[in-house]
Amino acid sequence: MYEFKIFNPLSQIEDELRKVEEIMESRLKRGAGFAREIGMHLLKSRGKRIRPALILFSTEAAGGDMEEAISFSAAVELLHTATLIHDDIVDKSPLRRGLPTINRKWGNDVSVLTGDFLFGEAFLLFVQQRNLSVVGLMANVVSKMCGAEIEQMSNLYNTEEKIEDYFGRVEGKTATFFSSCCQVGPIIAGASNEVTNSLASYGLNLGMAFQILDDVFDLIGDENTLGKPVGCDLMEGILTLPVLLLLEKEEYKDELCKIFSKKSITDSELTRIKELLYRESAFDKSFQFAKGFIEKAKSDLHILPDTRGKSALMKLADYMLERNF
Repeated sequence: MYEFKIFNPLSQIEDELRKVEEIMESRLKRGAGFAREIGMHLLKSRGKRIRPALILFSTEAAGGDMEEAISFSAAVELLHTATLIHDDIVDKSPLRRGLPTINRKWGNDVSVLTGDFLFGEAFLLFVQQRNLSVVGLMANVVSKMCGAEIEQMSNLYNTEEKIEDYFGRVEGKTATFFSSCCQVGPIIAGASNEVTNSLASYGLNLGMAFQILDDVFDLIGDENTLGKPVGCDLMEGILTLPVLLLLEKEEYKDELCKIFSKKSITDSELTRIKELLYRESAFDKSFQFAKGFIEKAKSDLHILPDTRGKSALMKLADYMLERNF
């Protein structure tokens, strides 16, 4: 039985998500021996499946048949999994969703090849659906994502980074992917440009909110809930919205610059930074930014007729603000 925790709207598509899982499982089990062992490990670390849900709901909201969207949804989740594997290599992450990462368990060489294998499987599945528009859309996602990650790596511990730069990075890393998922539905449904653009904008704003909240939880969550060490992004030098908001306070800038100039952060320094973030309400302010993007996302849907798909997308936006992982 598929497990639903926070995102209650997903209960509406339980059967479709199960079919997505079956396709993914068949792809991950195609290898023999060692490759199959890695595939089984990946199947244990199920994600939230938000991206497949966005495709399925946007298909229904655009007047399409969700059955036609299932293979696209599986391909998108394979693609997402591939990016996470490569992210874990770059970030040297020991845990992902509470389990050892591929790089921790088998090393970077195996991780690179596993990520590449999943990229190949994802695009093979896209091509088999015979829709070049979607293939182009997802190729653009990979390009934007890699560009944003490179930009992020070039700005580690950079106390001069602006909030606008952060938002640009978030758009490339996460929001473009969400937006593209929301465009798959209307594309395969043959919907109008107006409907497609509306859903694309919804996905972009939802993705912005999702990543901002993810960055907040990285600092205030707990390891069991997050499935990874708390504060790991900051410890790696990635300055996210709460920290950038704190850097705007002149009274703390010298202290923070001194910490970040060492290009390493101790546990006691992390505790001190979190203390300042709470004191200056940086987490609450970040939450308000996320809430603003959620409101924009919901307003993007106003042109769509009232359907179960539209209702689910509205609920998904609301539940985003309640997520605690």
